[in-house]
Amino acid sequence: MSSRTRSRGTRWAAWAGGVLLTAAAFATWHLTPVSTLSYSVAAVRYPFDVHMAVGEPARGRTVIAEVEQVAGAGEVDTGDEVLGGTWVVVDLVLDATGADPRTSLDLAELVIGAATYTPTERLAGTLDGSTVAAGLPRRGSIVFEIPADTAHGSARLRIGDDPLVRLGDRLVLDIDLDELDFDGTVVVEPAAYAEAAG
Repeated sequence: MSSRTRSRGTRWAAWAGGVLLTAAAFATWHLTPVSTLSYSVAAVRYPFDVHMAVGEPARGRTVIAEVEQVAGAGEVDTGDEVLGGTWVVVDLVLDATGADPRTSLDLAELVIGAATYTPTERLAGTLDGSTVAAGLPRRGSIVFEIPADTAHGSARLRIGDDPLVRLGDRLVLDIDLDELDFDGTVVVEPAAYAEAAG
């Protein structure tokens, strides 16, 4: 066998081995569950969760939020009108960290099972979508209207600024809907500036 034939065979073997290794790596990446990948696509695409507790401030990169109360209601009273339904009302104080000059609450959603609910559009003056500047906190509510047959079990509140920012974060609060009373009336006041802490 000539050296030219041996060299050509070696080259083909190396090329075939490289193709096989690439295919194996590709298959492994696709078949591995996202949760087990240390630096997965999901870890870059989706924000990190910062967990909140009622009555305690939680700090994200751009947003500071303190949930003061979570209530269920069969009616919400705005002062101008009373609206019936099945409501989850989250009262909170929102501030900016100063990482960005002005921060908007662009992400506000309530996740119940496989369903995700956005704040109701039936009420004006709520905190969702509002903009805050560092040192000028705002107090108000985020109000979700949900189907009556979903008002049980667990839910998760998720809030934050731009949900599309890579390596961003969002503040999350776990809610036990079974602990809420969905028969009463909750007064929802328009968002207003709150006294700055400290």
